[in-house]
Amino acid sequence: MNRRIRHALQAYWEGSEPRGFVGRVAFWLLAPPSWVYAAVQTMRRRLYRWGVLRSRRLFPAVVSIGGVRVGGSGKTPFTAWVAGRLRDKGYRVAVLTRGYGRRDRGESLILHGSDGGRWDPDLCGDEPCLLAASLGDVPVVVDACRYRGGVNALRFFPVDVFVLDDGFQHLALARDCDVVLVPDEEDSARAACLPRGPLREPVSALRDADIVVRVGPSRDSGLADRPRSWPRAVGPGAVYGARMDPGALRVLGEDVVLDPAGLQGERVFAISGIARPQGFQGSLERLGLRIQEHVTYPDHHRYTRQDHLALLDRLAGYQRAITTEKDAVKLARFPWPKDKLLVLGVRPVLLDEVAFWRVLEARLRRGAP
Repeated sequence: MNRRIRHALQAYWEGSEPRGFVGRVAFWLLAPPSWVYAAVQTMRRRLYRWGVLRSRRLFPAVVSIGGVRVGGSGKTPFTAWVAGRLRDKGYRVAVLTRGYGRRDRGESLILHGSDGGRWDPDLCGDEPCLLAASLGDVPVVVDACRYRGGVNALRFFPVDVFVLDDGFQHLALARDCDVVLVPDEEDSARAACLPRGPLREPVSALRDADIVVRVGPSRDSGLADRPRSWPRAVGPGAVYGARMDPGALRVLGEDVVLDPAGLQGERVFAISGIARPQGFQGSLERLGLRIQEHVTYPDHHRYTRQDHLALLDRLAGYQRAITTEKDAVKLARFPWPKDKLLVLGVRPVLLDEVAFWRVLEARLRRGAP
């Protein structure tokens, strides 16, 4: 899907633009293709379930981190968190990812090492670069065919567990545990499939999930008090709550971490090219920062020289700019005034982490060859 069309649809889904007459007409015009899309995706999943279409299996265990919604569920930071924790538990881990938006989609790449600055996000994709920079010694394999990527990884690395990034719909690869993230603030009863709504497939697909994680946006999320609209669609899978807390605030390209309290009172604007920019702005506001302006781009935006010059002009009227980790891997190629461009990370927090890992590791043991 064209990124600008996706950006316009995202704004429509989020209700950030006025509906009016045109919006109501679009709502009804998009209904038939949405129904057809939902039917096709439902049938596709059933064909895999019935064995008409077959999934290929890698010998190491596979944990999929995915979602049913287009963007904005926190899948990439959650993938990095799961892969890092598995590594800390003694597993030899590799990450499999599609590399959405990269130029050469046919080439299989392996990103490995702590020097994340050497990876080109145009060639690898922004999310693989972010995962490689976050995980360091964990190989990140970029290939649209995740099975082929896994086979290539096994030629060079010993692997106990593959973590499949954004893999719930990638049914061509068998998995031992399906972890599905759903935004807790969204009502599944009102959600529709593409293009009328943001769902990649109907919520009935959640019946195939082993673990569903309801992701709330903040430290103050009262997950236990919210309507459990998404979990009503879940079958036997376990359901856990999580939140996405603001992580470290650091200077782009440096290991300098700043205290957000020291920035209060400064004129700050935000830069983001993500699916749900309001979540990023909410994180900044929860840190006590007053955002004067928020410059948004389509998700996975490829920043150009013209974008850089425009942002520099805007930065001249502010004391700081703050961007996301996903945008930072692309903005780092341009020169910026010293200490002016900051990066805010995201830190997943499970509300019942012990139970989550008990279920996930049980699935790994059950699927061990």
